[in-house]
Amino acid sequence: MGKQAQRYLEVEPFSLREKGFHPERSQVSESLFSLANEYCGIRGVFDEDISLPSLRGSYFNGILEYEDIQGAENYRGIIKRTHFTINSVDWLKCSLVVHGEKLDLAKVSFSDFERILDFKTGLLTRRFIWNVYGGHIEITFQRLLGMSQCHQAIQRISLKADKEIPISLSFSLNSNVLHWGKKCYWEREEEFQQGDAIGLAVRTPTTKQHLVSVMFRKSAEIELSQDQKMFAGNIYIGGTHPASNAGAYLSVVFGFAGLKEKDGALSLNPHLPYGTESIRFCFHYRGDVYRAEVSHKTAKITKEAKL
Repeated sequence: MGKQAQRYLEVEPFSLREKGFHPERSQVSESLFSLANEYCGIRGVFDEDISLPSLRGSYFNGILEYEDIQGAENYRGIIKRTHFTINSVDWLKCSLVVHGEKLDLAKVSFSDFERILDFKTGLLTRRFIWNVYGGHIEITFQRLLGMSQCHQAIQRISLKADKEIPISLSFSLNSNVLHWGKKCYWEREEEFQQGDAIGLAVRTPTTKQHLVSVMFRKSAEIELSQDQKMFAGNIYIGGTHPASNAGAYLSVVFGFAGLKEKDGALSLNPHLPYGTESIRFCFHYRGDVYRAEVSHKTAKITKEAKL
């Protein structure tokens, strides 16, 4: 007798929909609701933590690491080392707490769960109602990977309550991620904060590849705002990207160049990515103009002129 799969998702012409949460199939759903743009990919994991089996995964094309194969020396013709794409910085991780109760769909009371992956726009939407603190909070999570700007990833969280409810919402960039739940392949180099942006620079221990991740809070607000912008449904498709440009600038200055200020002294701690020979930029500091020049061998800051 042949086997027949049990369908729990609704397959529509241009979307995949889950009505009602199916915790017993959580990891299968994480695979099916994945996003990718040929530069990076993210599994369809929940933004918040959940105490169910889960494989959080964020990956970048071309970022690899090596690992020795134990016991391979005992066999002829068997490779002694393998390489693979590693789990990368988790930029989705967030936490929602109401009056001491943390959002965890394996533990809290909720209703009207729905998850939709729109194949036309690439937008992943998850929504449900959290029954908490004597009231109800309608929560919508949305995520999107840029196509024209492949380095851009957007996370949007919308909250709507039927009464006044105190909510604590926190975000983080997590480089202590485990590859298949076993080992972390990242070494932390630098953390920085500038205005509304926080950043993290890491590298792989063997292949020495550098990755700089910047969380720019204003970027999502501006890119998804419908004020004087062009949309296809809910997806922004035209105009300029000033917030994204600012995020890219912060990645270069504080990540790749490693510009720091401490007790009035400026310094550089560069982490140039593979294929980039040097970078140069100017910046203002305390009324003066400075020029920074960074390469794989040198790093220097020169005062240009007084404003």
